[in-house]
Amino acid sequence: MDLSLYQTTPKSTGIYFYYKDENGNETPRPLREILDEIKVNIELGVLEFAFFDDEIKLEDRSVFIDFLNSVIRNKIKTKFVLLGNISAKNIDKKLAKAMKAAGVRKIYLKCNLNFNDKGFYTDSLEEYQKCMHHLINDANYKLGIDDIAAMLVIGMPFEDLRMVTKRAISLAHIVRSVIPVPFQYVPLIHNVFTFGQNPSLNGNNPIGKYIAKNLNSPEKLNGKIYPFAEMSKYNFEEYIELTRLTTLLNSKYRGATFDFLGDSFTAKRFRESIRTKGWDPFKDKNEPGTIFINDLLIKSEKQ
Repeated sequence: MDLSLYQTTPKSTGIYFYYKDENGNETPRPLREILDEIKVNIELGVLEFAFFDDEIKLEDRSVFIDFLNSVIRNKIKTKFVLLGNISAKNIDKKLAKAMKAAGVRKIYLKCNLNFNDKGFYTDSLEEYQKCMHHLINDANYKLGIDDIAAMLVIGMPFEDLRMVTKRAISLAHIVRSVIPVPFQYVPLIHNVFTFGQNPSLNGNNPIGKYIAKNLNSPEKLNGKIYPFAEMSKYNFEEYIELTRLTTLLNSKYRGATFDFLGDSFTAKRFRESIRTKGWDPFKDKNEPGTIFINDLLIKSEKQ
């Protein structure tokens, strides 16, 4: 878009790393073209650029590194954000260092899915661990301040909420920030998937039958109301509880998130208080016997 048409230039705007050819295939844009677009928009007053691509692909990692190095060589001073379009497995030491030097400020790791598999999530926790090692140890990104987060899609048909909850907690332990993303069903994209079910059991895809019977108008497919909860044998309130859990996992103390699965005194006491129900957020603060997280953190600091 031509930002000069705006009465006031937006401080943040989007750019594309890819363009589609006449056959619909995505190809990285010429780097000079991207750089020129960035320079023009900076002159108009843009301070930050978000990549609008669905994904920076693994096979194009070297080209993306070349782009970042071009930003560094040309001494372009700006900020970039990757909001769910780069996977943990894509980030190696070389890319992490280039991202930091070029001004990539926020990195929200993409949640990759396989809708024909019962597990759904395709990226292993080990890949997240390697990614965080490169970002923290090799590129000097800071941990626990929301610059890095793991996105987690929830609300899929036939999902196991216990497994989803376990993954949320594990990702919070590794990445320290988790963003729950309600699954948005798009018929043209998702009609071909079985979501881990055998379609021959009832003659056709069970998702289509369920939608035709229970979700027969567009607003009922709104991901934020978790339309497939009943299909997964859960209810809306259980997804609200999961959202509350991620809020707890993302909570901060003195500007940084707290690792509830850590080995510190406070982490151990917190887990103990949950097991014994010694900490109840709905109890009156003055009620005896209630443990509060701030008290635990203060005690941990003193020790």
